[in-house]
Amino acid sequence: MRVMTAVPDILFLQATGDLGGVEQVTRSLIAALARRGVRSQVAILFSDSFGYAQKHSGQYVFVGNGGQSMTINSLIAARRLLPLARRCRAIVATSPMTIVAAMLLSRLSGTPCAAWMHYDSAGIEHEFPEGMDLRARLVFNVVAPAVRRACFVSADCASRFRQKHGLQEAARDYVSIPNPFAVTGAIDERAPGAEVRLLFIGRFCRAKQPEQAVLFAAELARLHQNFRLDLIGDGELRPLVEATIRAHPDVERHVCLLGAIPDAANRIAEYDALILTSGNEAWPTVALEALSRHRPVFAFCCTPGPAEILAHGGGEVSESTPAALAGRVSNAVFRREFQADWAATDRFIARHDPDAVAAQWQRWLFGEAVA
Repeated sequence: MRVMTAVPDILFLQATGDLGGVEQVTRSLIAALARRGVRSQVAILFSDSFGYAQKHSGQYVFVGNGGQSMTINSLIAARRLLPLARRCRAIVATSPMTIVAAMLLSRLSGTPCAAWMHYDSAGIEHEFPEGMDLRARLVFNVVAPAVRRACFVSADCASRFRQKHGLQEAARDYVSIPNPFAVTGAIDERAPGAEVRLLFIGRFCRAKQPEQAVLFAAELARLHQNFRLDLIGDGELRPLVEATIRAHPDVERHVCLLGAIPDAANRIAEYDALILTSGNEAWPTVALEALSRHRPVFAFCCTPGPAEILAHGGGEVSESTPAALAGRVSNAVFRREFQADWAATDRFIARHDPDAVAAQWQRWLFGEAVA
């Protein structure tokens, strides 16, 4: 995904915080589209964050300032990218952080905008309760109905989006397209009596509820002793997480805080399962990263929820409590027969094959008849 001199067919908008799961998903789709003759370019917003501008300077177009608000960065992106947006054939927002910028660009350029989403306009407010100011909410709710096309991982999300904005159910431009991630490999055989290794990845913020992961470990410790839960992440709720561990001395030997780790997704294969205790997952890339490494995912039933994805490798608990999640993990991961529960994997691979999805996207974005 080098910076292109030729005009791309698709301009993908990402945020620096998405240079992980979303980046891998986008790379997979871009490579498949390229095999079909579709050119793509990625622009990264909030480029001063995390040093990504230096690290990836030869790969992406960087726009904005990591110290600015989402609204300000969206305006910066709209101004900087408008000439390119006018010349390309489609603009795609790959995450909640870039949806406002993509919609503004679409409005100003007249180029169709595709919102690659797993949420509705209420979901984005749950995802960014601190960072999404009133102006951004206003922009979102005013501009959202003008989005020409929106992609969702489930028909339910698409339906709620239509209802929110008064769109007709038959509107063909609001469709469900699976995410281009293929599951490969197999679950490693675990020796009898071996320690079960569980992993939590996420920002230590209200939306991700990391303290609930500690409470989950406390509940699991009532059922099993031979396990470990590592938490990768950091943020404003770290003191709460540490206090929760201290309040449950019986879990101290089971829980380890690893802090924020670059390229954390590469660590997933070292674990037996991924645990998500989020109150909201706008686009559950970490779940997709785990499934792509053939690791099951167990999660709270959050708003709007990754149920469409987890149906093929793990599952949600309808009652979003630490005890319910512990019971689900106990009944699955700790069973030696767990490998047999992955009979749906072949169907998952077929649905998420990048080339199949690329054909859908080419037809969906450009109306081209493709094989």
